[in-house]
Amino acid sequence: MDNLEVPIIFGKIGALSRTVNEVIVVDDTIYDIVTTITLEDDSYTWDFENVFAFTYNQKTQKFHLDQKSFHSLTTQLKVMPMILGLLNGKMVKIGKNEFRINRSEASKFLSDMQQVYKLLLDLKKVYEIYGINEDRVVHEVEGRIPLLKGFVFWTRATLYNDLKGLLLADPNQSCFVNLTIGDLTIVCFYISEEKKLVNIFNDLYYTKPIKLVSKEDPTINCIHSFFVLMNTESFSYAENINYEFIRKSFDNIDPFINRAFCIIPNLDKS
Repeated sequence: MDNLEVPIIFGKIGALSRTVNEVIVVDDTIYDIVTTITLEDDSYTWDFENVFAFTYNQKTQKFHLDQKSFHSLTTQLKVMPMILGLLNGKMVKIGKNEFRINRSEASKFLSDMQQVYKLLLDLKKVYEIYGINEDRVVHEVEGRIPLLKGFVFWTRATLYNDLKGLLLADPNQSCFVNLTIGDLTIVCFYISEEKKLVNIFNDLYYTKPIKLVSKEDPTINCIHSFFVLMNTESFSYAENINYEFIRKSFDNIDPFINRAFCIIPNLDKS
């Protein structure tokens, strides 16, 4: 290189890596998965969709499975069935490599992954209830609820009416709840009478009005939209916010029926 001589004879390649759309066959089931394949000494590592990394040592015939990131629900549901087949000891063919792992050695991994897969199937139902896009990539955020812990609570609360772990200022008072899981914010509504969380953006709830009552004079009151109870964080960040439902809710009330609850601009001033 110009006048610089590099002694390449002493160089050593530590690993070879490539990323491809790999056709993976587990028994008779075919999966088409973006895979980064790394060859290092006697071991192969397959990184599936940046979600799972599976390392297999040909010499020792030992393996290691590493769960890297959540990415999206779509990606998880795409990769997980293949991982379960692999851990179940089924024959796996990746390119020219064909192997079967010892099911007894994978029993701990298999048990954990079966639980995760059940959670993912429940989470798919919860996504549908709250109108969340399954392709939405979700990231961990320091200081917020970890993804796995948050998804477990969200599915328990939504599908099984289990609110264990939910801290409220007053459990006897219905209120909006902003559930933050990683960088995902979901606005829920806590119904105190039924002790459950629901997605407020559906036909069962958006039409329900509330009554605003003056603290100074209870005789001054006004029927208003349910959504005036939402805070700015909900409006700014909630993944499931639906402005069409909010608009319909305001169409059902007359916000000018009582001037005590309206902010009327002074049109007399220029």
